[in-house]
Amino acid sequence: MENMSVNDGTVLYALLEKCVEEIGFGHLLEAPEQLSGGLLHRMFRVKTEKGLFALKLLNDEIMKRPQALRNMRLSEKAAEELKSIVPLAGAIPIWGAHVHNCHEHWFMVYPWLEGKSIFPPAIQPAHCMRMGQILADIHGADVQVDGMEIEKPDDENRDWKHLISLCRDDACKEMMMSLLPCILQWERKECEAALKLAGEQVISHRDLDPKNVMWQGMQPILIDWEAAGYINPWQEMAECLFYWCDDGHGNLQKGCFQAFVAAYGEKMPLHGAPWQEALNAAYKGCIEWLYYNLRRAAGLEREEEVPMGAQQVKLTLEALQNRERLNNVLFTWLQEY
Repeated sequence: MENMSVNDGTVLYALLEKCVEEIGFGHLLEAPEQLSGGLLHRMFRVKTEKGLFALKLLNDEIMKRPQALRNMRLSEKAAEELKSIVPLAGAIPIWGAHVHNCHEHWFMVYPWLEGKSIFPPAIQPAHCMRMGQILADIHGADVQVDGMEIEKPDDENRDWKHLISLCRDDACKEMMMSLLPCILQWERKECEAALKLAGEQVISHRDLDPKNVMWQGMQPILIDWEAAGYINPWQEMAECLFYWCDDGHGNLQKGCFQAFVAAYGEKMPLHGAPWQEALNAAYKGCIEWLYYNLRRAAGLEREEEVPMGAQQVKLTLEALQNRERLNNVLFTWLQEY
């Protein structure tokens, strides 16, 4: 099975059947349903003799990285530490482990949640108020996880020009070349800001994009803890403001901003925060996602991911350009606190 493509429906069914059997969940009672939205891994709804679950089949190429398995395990430990503080759903621990291997494929199993993610322009101030409270609770908890270490500021020497030359999508290549001076500037700003913010770090989710929050009415549940680790709280605050205050048309909703910041400020201090550095450091996630997807578009990850990589490069470049435009707006608003 490990030598066959799990994109083949028959092989995939057999693999998922074997996965649930090996962790003691019995047999599949119906065909697994692949869920939409996964840009790195694949998620399936599986009904077994033990009940209904979500099974995440991890990206094989990512799991070949030296620290990938360790990071996955530590991120789930972070979720375990925070589960009594904020509403969340982490991977189900089975025989003491959160990550499992079946025929050289890694996977995780989660409780099945009924709910939905909410995206702009449907996000309202009430959602932002709740997310501001939750983010403050995480930052205020300042949990510790054995083995999880503070990352050094990003000093990766990314060879953008070489990678652009390998890109297989002409429109993507042209867009990257035209914006390369801006990319280098954003990268420099992020690195300089990260150095200034390195002294204050907490363990948090680090990817509180709306897609990683399931809502049951007005009750949010944080999911997908894969990115959990140390981060500067002001940096994460800035990232969340971009996610949750987006009006869906390229601008920011001030009502959502005010609700988020006010709720956060009820539990955590805001005065004197280094907002300019936080906003610059918040480029980090987008830059790393851009680089990874450029690798995809160049065919350096999995061959079948080349089109997805090119699409994500274009979307990420648009997001970075928009973020640069809105940085000044957010900075002005934050100066009021």
